[in-house]
Amino acid sequence: MGALALGLAASLSWGFADFVGGIEARRMPVLSVLLISQPFGLGAAVVWALGAGGQPPPLVDLLVAAAAGVAGALALGALFAAMTRGMIGLASPIAATGVLVPFAYGLARGESPSPLALAGAGLAIGGILIAVHPTPSAEPRGRDRLSLLFAACAALGFGAMFVGVALAAKHNPAWAVCALRTGGCTIIAAGALLARRSFTVAHFDLPRLAAIGTLDVLGSGLYALATRLGRISLVAVAASLYPAVTVILATRVLGERLGASQRAGVAITIIGIAAIAAGS
Repeated sequence: MGALALGLAASLSWGFADFVGGIEARRMPVLSVLLISQPFGLGAAVVWALGAGGQPPPLVDLLVAAAAGVAGALALGALFAAMTRGMIGLASPIAATGVLVPFAYGLARGESPSPLALAGAGLAIGGILIAVHPTPSAEPRGRDRLSLLFAACAALGFGAMFVGVALAAKHNPAWAVCALRTGGCTIIAAGALLARRSFTVAHFDLPRLAAIGTLDVLGSGLYALATRLGRISLVAVAASLYPAVTVILATRVLGERLGASQRAGVAITIIGIAAIAAGS
């Protein structure tokens, strides 16, 4: 499987995880969702690392991955908070603009994708930005300013995570993802201790929370593998197309109404994917 296919698979996994996470965050505190779901992801990462074998990467790589995990966990919390205050189908595309961080990083370090792939990446990013713009037909919840602020913070965190994972996955992606999830779970546990409150979850909620954590770490693993096969500037764009999945699910399952600009943004993004695939 090529880098682009792995990146797209990561976006599919993250899209489902974000959708389920957004729904659960509307039913219980965001910190509860993170505190229960993410250890499941850490467990899956540990199983992968032990099964894959090989030597752990250098300590500096593990520290970079752990720091990326902290950024990713904070970003995920911000995204879920945005989804509780606004439309899931709008918060997700805003958070995905974090792809600008690794895209710019890849170009700055000398990556030179083909003109067609570069144009496709630009279209994909442009499609996401267009989808972010609210229209008069959008629901009022989608224009909640605090929701947009949370989603923008999530974008910065996800962008930093993308770069950190790519840097740490050079030697052993399985151990890098394991360190990533360890860092994320550590900051979540610290937040729970500072909150000084009890966190109780009904047993019938556990399968959905486990799915969130497992799908999240699956997306991270696929992205880590993709960065070893292709340019980070293009792989990050492909992996950041998860809003298309989230938007479709939010529309079909929750009945959220997208405005004309959101629909146009999704269409432009799909065209961008095709251009990236043709030029890679």
